[in-house]
Amino acid sequence: MAISGESYLGRLPSDVLVDLVGQHLDVSDLQNLWQACVNQYFYQLTRHSIIWRQLLRKARLVLPPLAPTLRNFLEHLNGFELERLLMRAYSVDKIWNCEDLKPYHHWNFFVHTHVLSMVVLPGGQYLVASVTDDDRHHYGIMVYAMDHPVGGCIALAKAETSTKAYHLQAKYLSVQGKPGIAIAYVRRDFRHAVDRMRGINISLYGEDVTDPEVPLKYECQVLHISLSVLETLADTRIVPGSEEYICHAQRQGRAFKTLARIRTRSVLGAPALDELFGEPYIAVLKLPGSIVFQSLNGGPASALHCNNTPPYPDVQHTIMAVRPLPCQQQVLVVREIGNPHEGEYVVELFDILRNHSDENEEYSRDAAQTHWHDHEYYGTLSNVQISDHGIPTMEDSSVHAQLREHLEFPPAHPITIWAQRYEKLEDTRYGMHPYAYKGFMRIILTPKRHELCLPSGTMVTYSYSLDESIREVAMERVSAEYVPRILPGTYRSLIYFTPDDDRRAAPAICKIGRLCDPQLFAGQAGEADEESAYALQVEYPPEIDTSSVAALAWDQGIGRLCVAPSNSTAVHVLDFARAPRQGTFRYPDTRHMKCLTSRFSLDADGRRVPIPLEIDPDPDEPRAPLHVDGAPETEDEFRRRVEEVYATQLPWSHLVEAWQKQADRATDEQDRAVDQG
Repeated sequence: MAISGESYLGRLPSDVLVDLVGQHLDVSDLQNLWQACVNQYFYQLTRHSIIWRQLLRKARLVLPPLAPTLRNFLEHLNGFELERLLMRAYSVDKIWNCEDLKPYHHWNFFVHTHVLSMVVLPGGQYLVASVTDDDRHHYGIMVYAMDHPVGGCIALAKAETSTKAYHLQAKYLSVQGKPGIAIAYVRRDFRHAVDRMRGINISLYGEDVTDPEVPLKYECQVLHISLSVLETLADTRIVPGSEEYICHAQRQGRAFKTLARIRTRSVLGAPALDELFGEPYIAVLKLPGSIVFQSLNGGPASALHCNNTPPYPDVQHTIMAVRPLPCQQQVLVVREIGNPHEGEYVVELFDILRNHSDENEEYSRDAAQTHWHDHEYYGTLSNVQISDHGIPTMEDSSVHAQLREHLEFPPAHPITIWAQRYEKLEDTRYGMHPYAYKGFMRIILTPKRHELCLPSGTMVTYSYSLDESIREVAMERVSAEYVPRILPGTYRSLIYFTPDDDRRAAPAICKIGRLCDPQLFAGQAGEADEESAYALQVEYPPEIDTSSVAALAWDQGIGRLCVAPSNSTAVHVLDFARAPRQGTFRYPDTRHMKCLTSRFSLDADGRRVPIPLEIDPDPDEPRAPLHVDGAPETEDEFRRRVEEVYATQLPWSHLVEAWQKQADRATDEQDRAVDQG
């Protein structure tokens, strides 16, 4: 074996060195090793999947989530994927509280359409967006694969919607045993067909419109797309837009399956996707005071009517936000009592009853627990959001299910209720708004651990309660010119500031801040230094046009922020966690006493270049099986596929053309490089 360097360690066999490094070093040690410019041999050696698999097993960090499939099983992850997972967890945890937080990497991709709203799936592997065309006549839901070696982000599937999809939600859920992404959204339609001829575009309404020009009806729809299909189309062994890619995509049939469709004349609020009673469920707000629960495995729906609290039996109660709690079969509800900005606020827990009948049913319940918000001291609330509980799905086959019993952090995360605070003005002369923004409100629920003694052993469960452990933290307004808005997270949340007088659906963003409560990681309920955390500012590249931002998406697990300007078809991605990517590595040549430069990138097969030293098995070779239907095509199938590829009515036909043009440009650039060489 040829060894670069004359050290005694370099004379040891590679398998012995790999074992030593994995047992005695951690992620920070490897980073220091690379920064010290060691020789190329040790650089390549420390990139092997055997080392990173050992580091993953002994990690004591909150690891970023992964799609809950066998593709992300520990033995199926190659060296590059393992290194990226650990590097992100270590770096985002280390730099989050730095005063000059800057993104490690800024990149963008073109969506060939306009983004209205978007959601990043936990772990940053997939992006779901509500999109429209230039004329705002056609609307749809797009699914993108991120972190792809070819182009960074590629479009995989699209579902058309007749009107704008808003209140967009997405979550990893298994439906009838098949892992996938469940996508829920709400849309509006004309209640009377004759109103369609009035030339009113109801898709231009905002999410919270209360006085439409014509009567409307509302629909909440839930779609499901299989992760096996997405993982195959996003596999590095298949080139996007190639003949093999198109052939496999055509054989999948319809990408989306409709799981539920809830229609009503009542206004629908933001839905919530989760698991209840061991099944995937959708919970939809039917304003003002009901919640509709529908199993995504099929069956009838049930509607929970939340009874009014005893002190105010005849005053209207309006639900502002909900969060199902699968660990205790309850739903967390925030309600406003009375007129907007004039009543009181309560945080409540309601029991959920499973529908065992063959028909839809309705039932009413009093709150199991109630926490009253001190509105006289904190002010009134608006724009309420509830962070996710972080409880993994039951059918999780990823590396997290394997390592769950070894992790120090509980699977149930603290839940934070975020809300904007307002106060009523005494002076309400003509032209003045009767309410003024006052600051932020945080209500934190810490999970409680329970140990159940069973014949098979001890079972650990978690629950949430509205007892004395709940804590409220008020954050005062820091500027009279800007209004902060929240991108909620369990441990890491972003706050972006918009002008006070900017009432557009796509307002300008003046600056971005961050909030981190370290005591949430430790599971403590004490007070945190809110003012210093609130003041921490995030620096972002000036080339991002923030004069009008249509959508933002935040993934706290890997520290990834996606920004979609309204006047552009590009989405900017800011990665605040370090991860292996294309770059330049410099290492010393001790024999000739000079520094060499090695280009670090990925080839078409997703392997690192230069390829690390050969150890069986190859550390960068994809380990998961590639499920591709290799059956030969018939003549009818071939003709139908060609017709469908170039059919203008298909939602993804223009994407195929865009990919083909991109591939042609890449081929032309390669030809020019060869000619110049």
